Amino acid sequence: MAVYIVGTHPNAIGGHFAWSETTQKRKIGPVPGRWYPNYSDDFPLGPLPADLKQKISEHWAVTGSTVDQGLISYHMLDPMHFTGLQLVNETMAQMYRDLAGDDLELFRIPKFWSLKDKAEITEPYYFANVYGAEETIDLERSSRIRKRSPEANAGGSAEYSPATPLSSLTKLIPGFQTDRHVWRDSHTSDWFCDDVFREALQKIAKGNYLFEQIE
Repeated sequence: MAVYIVGTHPNAIGGHFAWSETTQKRKIGPVPGRWYPNYSDDFPLGPLPADLKQKISEHWAVTGSTVDQGLISYHMLDPMHFTGLQLVNETMAQMYRDLAGDDLELFRIPKFWSLKDKAEITEPYYFANVYGAEETIDLERSSRIRKRSPEANAGGSAEYSPATPLSSLTKLIPGFQTDRHVWRDSHTSDWFCDDVFREALQKIAKGNYLFEQIE
């Protein structure tokens, strides 16, 4: 089977958002107790933890996109467990439902605000959390560095450094096979897919993603 490591193209057509306690941009500066999304990256692959879902519900995602812009996705796809999840529209969410199997969580963002229109974006967007994992990368033949200490791996989120950007030095475990169409590497949390998922993603968002075949 063909196996691809997946990443977002730097010139992808997509949106960006930031978190805020209100429908305004956060003022820069130290605020006691303020939550930042990277605080929530260190959890093992799996559904979003309850405390993270609570944090999401307490904040607005604010964007410069307009209410009717209809973007396919927001943010970059990468191995980080929360900040590396894309926010996807219903079309892409359905693709994940069709192809990602049971190890998938689509968590709808509850509060999304357009700074440009000064109005709520009511179109549904979901964090697409694929947590089905396979031991995919041959660590002995690949350029991966083991994290220095348990403290550097606080939540068990990744045992080895990920392949960011996509790397030709990534090698598959000899004879690797899986029935999954999209999955994460169990050691690095890199995103992998087969031709079925690759073709579906290119059909929805042609040119937005990078695929490097791994052998």
